[in-house]
Amino acid sequence: MPSPQAFRDSPVPRTFDDAGYFICRGLVTAEQSEAIRQGLMRKASEVAASGDYGRDKILEDGAKASPDSVPLHERFRKLNQLDLLPELWNHWYAGAPVLEVVRHFLGDDILGKYASAFLKPARIGGATPWHQDIGLWRDRNDDAMNGWLAIDASTQANGCLQVVPGSHLGPILEHVEYEDSIHAELPRDRCNDLSVEYVELQPGDAVFWHSRLWHYSAPNRSETGRIG
Repeated sequence: MPSPQAFRDSPVPRTFDDAGYFICRGLVTAEQSEAIRQGLMRKASEVAASGDYGRDKILEDGAKASPDSVPLHERFRKLNQLDLLPELWNHWYAGAPVLEVVRHFLGDDILGKYASAFLKPARIGGATPWHQDIGLWRDRNDDAMNGWLAIDASTQANGCLQVVPGSHLGPILEHVEYEDSIHAELPRDRCNDLSVEYVELQPGDAVFWHSRLWHYSAPNRSETGRIG
């Protein structure tokens, strides 16, 4: 991670203003990424042992009928409430490298809204539809940003993040819940023929984006899972 002054003097802040997102390469080390993975898998193990597959521990569609028959690392689409896990929250998700970036844009008065891990397992990891994060929030305070830290390599093959650069400069659109939606999404007739950029990351890299930025991730049809 660059020094605070180096970060402030870099092109990153201008990229965020213009494109609505930016990438921080090597925000944490490979060893730190592995420590985060181990913490997440402990969380997954605890959920599996409890059998409490509630709204904060979201299963992949292929695991819903019989979760215990699916390998642990392939079972979950999402684990929420990571802010309740001090080993992850205090050291990494709200640790110094992340806070340095967030404070640059939002100042020192920061409120954490959500803390989740996305586990897109090989072959069965589902898509996340096109949406603006703020379009899913109860409040419409768009003085907010989002971050995603790669624990595994995130590539086009395994369903990396896709964004529409500059879309954060437009309005907040009304989101729609279709019959097959996993959550509310941007109107599908607005999401054809978009000019997208693929956010490919290595372990320890992070991407930060504006709450109005249009983004999506494709299904994982590869043999390689990805956690972030």
